[in-house]
Amino acid sequence: MRAWIALGSLAVLFAIGLVGRGQEAQDDPLWETAGDVEAGELRFLVTDANGNEIPARLTFVKDGEAAPELFRATQVAPEQLAVRKNVIYSLRGHGRLTVPVGTYRVYASLGLEWSLAARVVTIREGEPQTFEARLRKQIDTGGWIGGDFHLHTLTYSGHGDSNLSERIISLLGEGVDFAVATDHDHNTDYGPMLKARGGESRMTAVTGNEVSTSIGHFNAFPLDPKRPVIDSGIDDPRELFTVIRREPNRYGERPIVQVNHPRWEGIDYFTKFGLDPVTGEAADDRFSFEFDTVEIFNSNQGYGYDDEERLHDTGNRYWVLADWFRMLNTGYRAWAVGNSDSHTVHATFAGYPRNYVRYDGPSAPSVDVPSVLAGIRAGTMFTTSGPFVELTVNGQPMGSEVRCDSKSAEIAVRVRAASWIDCDRVHLVVNGDIQETWEVPPQRSITRLEKRHTLTLERDAWVAILVEGDDPLEPLLPTQGRASLPRAVTNPVFLDADGDGQWTPLAAIDTSLVAEVQDPSELERLVRAEVGSEQAALLLWKAKEAHPDVAAQAALSLLGKVEGRLLLTAARVLEAHPLPEAEVPLRKALKESRSDPERRVALLRALVAHDPGAMADGVRQFLIDEGVDIVQRYSTELRPGLGGRFIADWMAIGYFPNPDRSTLYSRAFGPETDGDVRHEHEGRGGPARWRRASVSRDGYLDLLDPADRAGGENAIVYAQTWVLSPDERDAMYAIGTDDGCQLFFNGQKVYEDRSRHAASPFRQMGVLKMKAGWNRVLVKVENGSGDCGLYFQLFDPKLHTSAMQ
Repeated sequence: MRAWIALGSLAVLFAIGLVGRGQEAQDDPLWETAGDVEAGELRFLVTDANGNEIPARLTFVKDGEAAPELFRATQVAPEQLAVRKNVIYSLRGHGRLTVPVGTYRVYASLGLEWSLAARVVTIREGEPQTFEARLRKQIDTGGWIGGDFHLHTLTYSGHGDSNLSERIISLLGEGVDFAVATDHDHNTDYGPMLKARGGESRMTAVTGNEVSTSIGHFNAFPLDPKRPVIDSGIDDPRELFTVIRREPNRYGERPIVQVNHPRWEGIDYFTKFGLDPVTGEAADDRFSFEFDTVEIFNSNQGYGYDDEERLHDTGNRYWVLADWFRMLNTGYRAWAVGNSDSHTVHATFAGYPRNYVRYDGPSAPSVDVPSVLAGIRAGTMFTTSGPFVELTVNGQPMGSEVRCDSKSAEIAVRVRAASWIDCDRVHLVVNGDIQETWEVPPQRSITRLEKRHTLTLERDAWVAILVEGDDPLEPLLPTQGRASLPRAVTNPVFLDADGDGQWTPLAAIDTSLVAEVQDPSELERLVRAEVGSEQAALLLWKAKEAHPDVAAQAALSLLGKVEGRLLLTAARVLEAHPLPEAEVPLRKALKESRSDPERRVALLRALVAHDPGAMADGVRQFLIDEGVDIVQRYSTELRPGLGGRFIADWMAIGYFPNPDRSTLYSRAFGPETDGDVRHEHEGRGGPARWRRASVSRDGYLDLLDPADRAGGENAIVYAQTWVLSPDERDAMYAIGTDDGCQLFFNGQKVYEDRSRHAASPFRQMGVLKMKAGWNRVLVKVENGSGDCGLYFQLFDPKLHTSAMQ
């Protein structure tokens, strides 16, 4: 519904006054937000429909630039404002501030439930301008409470830029009702600051903690802010979840366990424990589904709600929404949530997405937190970055189990949205497959769709609703890498269609369906008769468990005939149960799959089960065709067949000064040209000497000096090893560092990573051109804070390594 309304014709969306009450702002202090540039004065006033001043956000857009760098004095009024780039959050909704001279379109907003106001303002030195906006609450959220369950501060997480006061002001300026503080490994209490800022009547805050472990990041809430933090060194999820649930708190409630960004590279719980994106089964028996919620939306861009076409725009390895569908189909009831994961005032805005939980209790400051927690645990909630969606089945809400008489169910859906938010289509999902799609008319009334639909069922099922809009949420959420789009996902309703008094997950149904099948053609017929790819794929996989020979023959017959999830599952079946006659068809299917990386990976894995030598050649070709970004996304699936080994023999030296982010690539230190481990080099604070560095069981090289780990903050460290090659050859490698790095091979820089992140074994893959004899590998690693180290692998068994030549 692109460009439904021109920005210059926004009158239907808001009401603005140019004079009047804004004159009262003359008595306010002048906030010099523009800093030391040529600037003029803007007096602003933002009110609700009754004329009451309200917290608000002002967004300034200039010459089509979505996020100009305007306000450089960010701390001029810390008790009233949160200021970054082109955004001003105002706690009171009125004031006087300086703006660089120029012409701007100024927007006033208060989150996704309210209207949007806009006007063009020209700022001139010595000519005060007035901006008044009257916002209307367009979405009646009675019976619901909207919360962001994943929030950070620079104050306690140690990165980002939002201090504690700015976080409170920005949340109030986005209209968030329920805020969960989840700084990394810190029990943050927003309460005192919320009270100091006078926001208790508008928002409720709960103490939480993002427990940031080596196996993933997990939110725990509510917690006692005075308690010791949960041990982030626990590397068994079963133990970790048990520890979290035993934490006491003021409400006497069992804390919620939330899995954050489960496919985000380096901190991806699902991938680290081998949760197969095709089958939904985990390779590591320590994997636990005993969590309450899982983030299917993360950050303003909604990472996790992806598809195969959009995955290249994200750090996620796989499609989290599809992971969640598979969990439901196998009987695990973890509820979907979406959160901003905001660490900043501007780059990632708080409150997008957020979760609406069914709640009928008193409002702030008397919100009954246990009732909200009960709604979360029951799944009576949906997650959204714009559309407000309600789903009932036979009159029962999300999270319910509903008995369906006569094998039919009455689906009732209502979708509303503020007038500036786009909605284009609504999907009815049944057991993970889209069964119906309803187009939304091209208009901007508040109610976009009201639909009643009779669903006929052959077996037990679950249903959910997806809502999509195509127009980005600009300028409030400017496009940064990829656009932030209006999306909403309900939690499911479980349907008991067979009348036995309980819902049976699809996996259990399919197990019974294939129990007596003995003929591959009959199994193929049964699979191809299924309604959707999720159901057909699960049926084939369950057949593999009951009759592996029959399933493998059926899978072979499906090659070249089916697409999507069913083809991927067929490849998994042939991987688990190789057939001699499958090798040639697999090679043919692999050759035809170059436009689909996920299919290519699945078929390559199946081929390697038939020909173990196929993986190295397949990955090399993958690198040529797709590039390293695609290969590293599927590194966990490719790694076992590659036969790589982590290099364990290293020497390290540090620390060297790292005064700013450019040091990594702008300044060279002695080890870059001198690899003699007997030599000292001038480091930060004195001579630096080479030392042997320890490699953990999983191949991680810790580069922090055991005698001075704290000294590694904002430092440069080098690691060096030597590789002995019998002849000239191309050798494939993989590297991942914490944080950024430069890789030198025989004195030449071959790779550079300027970003900051946790170490991942397959952050980069490439080929090193070995010479006969010894080859020097040097890795220069920058560290901001926290851990500092690397993974380095070679995929050639004829190469040998040594820390010293």
